Amino acid sequence: MDWSARTSAFVIAMSLVSSASSAFADGESAPQNPAQEASQSLPEPPILPAPPAPPPPNIAPVVAPPPRTETPVQSARRPRYGFVWAGLAVFGAFYLPTAFAGAAESDRCKSHGCVSPGWPLYIPIAGPFIKAPSVPTDLERFGLVFAGLSQAAGAAMIIGGLLAQQTVYFYSPRATVSVAPVMSSGSAGAMVSGRF
Repeated sequence: MDWSARTSAFVIAMSLVSSASSAFADGESAPQNPAQEASQSLPEPPILPAPPAPPPPNIAPVVAPPPRTETPVQSARRPRYGFVWAGLAVFGAFYLPTAFAGAAESDRCKSHGCVSPGWPLYIPIAGPFIKAPSVPTDLERFGLVFAGLSQAAGAAMIIGGLLAQQTVYFYSPRATVSVAPVMSSGSAGAMVSGRF
């Protein structure tokens, strides 16, 4: 290829390059990416209407809570009933058999005659001590003294329980009535509640 052929090929190539650059200079942008060019040519997707709203749920009745009322705590001084009941049990457990023994001895004395009657055993606490010196055996004497001491212990528990006061706390509820509105999906009304 000679010099003139080269020159003419060079001139043709330059003219092609200049015509391409003038075409892009007129406002056309050079395609950067074929995928971008393809996405620009796609139509926009259609806009669909919103789905219908779901139906409202069943609404439970709305009940206003009754107003809070404070129940006052009160205190009182009361006897210690536990000691009283325990004292009654101890006293009764030893007095009743002693009184029955006195009654049995009184009946025996009436029918057979005796030296010491059984009437002192009817006397609580002191009766066994009064009768103890007149019994013939030490075992009977010990039994009467033990019964007299046990009766005295029961009586002391009763008196101590009544005199020793304790503080007891308790609620003093008041009768209350309250009216509150009630609302539901299909109705409305009032609710009355009370505490007695």
